[in-house]
Amino acid sequence: MSTTFASNQPDLSLPSSGPNWTPYDEYNQDDTSFALYTLTSLSKSELEDLRDALDNEWWEKQGKEGTHLIRLPPKYDFSGKSLKDIVKSHDELNRQHGDELEWYPSAFVVVVDGFREKDGALLFVYEDTEDEGRAMSSFKFPIKQAYMVLSSIMFGDEDPKDIEANYKASQV
Repeated sequence: MSTTFASNQPDLSLPSSGPNWTPYDEYNQDDTSFALYTLTSLSKSELEDLRDALDNEWWEKQGKEGTHLIRLPPKYDFSGKSLKDIVKSHDELNRQHGDELEWYPSAFVVVVDGFREKDGALLFVYEDTEDEGRAMSSFKFPIKQAYMVLSSIMFGDEDPKDIEANYKASQV
């Protein structure tokens, strides 16, 4: 008789193709923020502290005005669930957008186990909008480089594939 144990590691697999976020390219994304989700058990206050730390440099450089770089969406806690669940939820965020988007449509950030380690990392998930098949991909990036990674994407200076190479982030 064999015994199977449930893994404590979250399922980080992605759908084979994204939910087609490319139509959002036609909308103004100037006031969007990256959504911050978690797949690990964190209190709301711990997650808010992390969000504030990730957003601080951006907020200071914006003169404490305008839109934050990263925020918590209404539903952010996916502990015990999968990355695919987050993709589905993220897809629903901008469906009621009107003329202005509130959330960066084709990418988001996820807290995974190990983020508290000395050189902790976060998971960046994105849809490759250049790929006709809408391939989804993800990579880990160091928390200490969050401002550079996220602002470079937000300003359109670099695309996620370039970020992954430039910051030597490891593929999930």
